[in-house]
Amino acid sequence: MSKETLFVAISNQKGGVGKSALSVVLASYFHFEKGLNVAIVDCDSPQHSLVRMRERDKKAVSNSAYYRQLIKQQWNQVQKKAYPIVGSTAEKAREAADAIAASGDYDLIFVDLPGTVESTGVFRTIVNMDYVLTPTVPDLIVMQSTLSFATTVLDYAKSQKDVPLKDIIFFWNRLKKRSNT
Repeated sequence: MSKETLFVAISNQKGGVGKSALSVVLASYFHFEKGLNVAIVDCDSPQHSLVRMRERDKKAVSNSAYYRQLIKQQWNQVQKKAYPIVGSTAEKAREAADAIAASGDYDLIFVDLPGTVESTGVFRTIVNMDYVLTPTVPDLIVMQSTLSFATTVLDYAKSQKDVPLKDIIFFWNRLKKRSNT
């Protein structure tokens, strides 16, 4: 590894706030538009929706001349292969991210965490990231739960000297135009 890799978790202890979709959108943007070397660690066990999505994409491309042509056009345009997506448990997420970083020249590794802190290793993974992006939705219960958990994490991180977590960044996701935020 010739450069410092930035580790970013996408996390909220509530499901359905758009963590997986955000992981793909951000990874694709930074990889294809900004030219960074990116990977995703999919910890949303047991479904591993991002890993399965990638497998479906590969199968579709191998079975369709049309999709192979689209991949060829994409290659000619951006000169980059697709970024890797690997499955892991939340408990082993940082180790999986470190293994990816060691295997290549990665700028940014996103870790898509499950929608519950009940999953073993979520807290440990979060405090061992550089940043945590937390999408939230305009729902009082989701917001209260999110802020309570984030406060606990940040208080812990501030009390420890060897925790790499620098910040948790909150933002609105899935807003409806008529929502009163």
